[in-house]
Amino acid sequence: MKKLIKQIFKSKNLIPALLFSFAVLLVINSVLTFYNAKTIVENNTLKIETEDIKQRTSAIIGNVVHGADLSVRGFALTKNPQLAEPIKLVLRDKDSIFNSLEALLVKQHYDIDSFRQMKATVEDYLSFSMNMIELARKDSMQQFVELLNEDRGYGVWKKYEAFCTPLFAFEKSLNDGADSKYLQALSRNRIIQMMMVLLGIPSIIYIVRKLKSENSQREQLLTALNENNRKYIFDTGTSLSHNDWKEIVANSINNFQQANDFITKISRGDYTTQWIGLDESNKALNQVNLAGNLVAMRELLKQTKTEDERRNWSVAGLAKFAEIIRNQNDFQKLGDSIISNIVKYTNSNQGGLFVLNDENKNDVHLQLLSCFAWDKKKYVEKLIYPGDGLVGQCWQEGNPIFMTQVPSDYVTITSGLGEATPRCIFIVPLKVNDIVYGILELASFQHYLDYEQAFLIEVCEAIASSIANVKIADQTRHLLEQSQRQAQELRSQEEEMRQNIEEQQATQEEMQRKTLELESRIKAINNSSIASVEFDLDGIILTANESFLKLMQYSLNEIQGKHHRIFVDPVQVASEEYRKLWQDLASGITKPGVYERIRKDKSKIYISGSYSIIYDGSGKPIQVLKLATEITVSNQQLISSKEQKEKGTHMELHVS
Repeated sequence: MKKLIKQIFKSKNLIPALLFSFAVLLVINSVLTFYNAKTIVENNTLKIETEDIKQRTSAIIGNVVHGADLSVRGFALTKNPQLAEPIKLVLRDKDSIFNSLEALLVKQHYDIDSFRQMKATVEDYLSFSMNMIELARKDSMQQFVELLNEDRGYGVWKKYEAFCTPLFAFEKSLNDGADSKYLQALSRNRIIQMMMVLLGIPSIIYIVRKLKSENSQREQLLTALNENNRKYIFDTGTSLSHNDWKEIVANSINNFQQANDFITKISRGDYTTQWIGLDESNKALNQVNLAGNLVAMRELLKQTKTEDERRNWSVAGLAKFAEIIRNQNDFQKLGDSIISNIVKYTNSNQGGLFVLNDENKNDVHLQLLSCFAWDKKKYVEKLIYPGDGLVGQCWQEGNPIFMTQVPSDYVTITSGLGEATPRCIFIVPLKVNDIVYGILELASFQHYLDYEQAFLIEVCEAIASSIANVKIADQTRHLLEQSQRQAQELRSQEEEMRQNIEEQQATQEEMQRKTLELESRIKAINNSSIASVEFDLDGIILTANESFLKLMQYSLNEIQGKHHRIFVDPVQVASEEYRKLWQDLASGITKPGVYERIRKDKSKIYISGSYSIIYDGSGKPIQVLKLATEITVSNQQLISSKEQKEKGTHMELHVS
């Protein structure tokens, strides 16, 4: 038994059970108290109703019947009308007395048949009394005395007594029953209160001891919470009282809230957020806890974001300059657009674009093509040769030059406020396939970071590729113009031969010589990497050289007699631009540019060249000659730059 009691007291559910039991007893006591109060109210109400019933019942005799008797007798003796007033008052108030009494009896579920019989008897008696007063008024005293001798009041009394005696007994029984219920409720309430005392005192003793034990355990728990909070979340470096549980809990909650806010801000891309309270004084205490790890994660994400922004900046820039290069055919405008945009995009202050002039193989030099906010006087009367100055050195070595110690007399940046020497100079060769086509020189007050230098080197490669393609196109155009001039000369010679038969043989020999020269030139074109194909003015293929057939993966028999559209994307064929191309060619308009074409295996290539016009002797266009070179690789580099930009943008959105 003792063992069982010990197990009960050690049970974790004992306190809830005791509290529940005490609460049940308290509820029962409250219910009984409420019930007792209700019983008292009901008893008081019942007593009031009982007294009211008794008074109203007594009023039937005392007020109604006696009032009627007094009026009859008084008026009969004195003939004074005022003595007849009491019966009038009785007649006026009798309904109120009877109705209220009947309502109370119905409420108590009392049998009202005897009441109604008594009521009828009283009302008859009142009518009889009114008749007696009328006889007295008429001085019919003999008849009055006869009726008076009938003593009808006694009959009324008998009916009244038959009604009130059981009624009063009924009312007494109701009061006695209510008093009995009240005493029983009080007895039950005493029992519950005794049980509450017997259960409450041991329970309070047990709960007090239990609370002391739990308070000790809580202090140990708070101590552990404070230590773990410092160890795993954040250590302020200041101590907290183990007895101040509010401060310990508040500190723990504050750390969790701060961790949540820190993570939320980082997840939204705010890498400037700080852990409040973390400084140099407690930094060493928070190297491996949550605060230290979150700060380390923030720094890593900040670095990643910076790298992504720089990568995206580079990709966007490459795509932008690829677009500029692709959409500009005029060499001078191309240079102006490149240097203007590159200075603005890199936040430079000045820039110059130098291109290689190798028209005269004996005088190869660099000349300034375009500049931005640059003093052109420095280069107007001076050509740059290999090794001349920094630009010439960069050209000769083929490597970028980055200089942060700029001599004061090298270049100055001029504004409305005066002149100043830039902090750094960056000179980059326009080089592709180890061939230098020009030099880009930039000056800035700010240092060029590594990613900016790498970007400029890539841009310069794209510019060099574009310059190379333009030069190839120019060479192709010169060859075509030379061929057209020679063809015109041949046509002139043919006309002279027809006009002068005598000089036919000499002219024929000269013509053969020119023809051999032309054929030699055409053969040179066919033997070179330049692709050549001829069309009539409607776009029907007449012939093509081996370079073109190899480039497009066809044989001559497969394309001869077919329309140019077999090399073009169907969507482009249906466009207004394609229709206008052949309309302009038929009108004698040359069309140089970069074009996308479809090979026999459906793969796409990009060619740079020109559609040129061949005229007859009268100067009328008769054929179209297309000379072109493949530039697919350089164009794919531009496309790859765009894809890297899109990929970088997607990565930035994903990280954010």
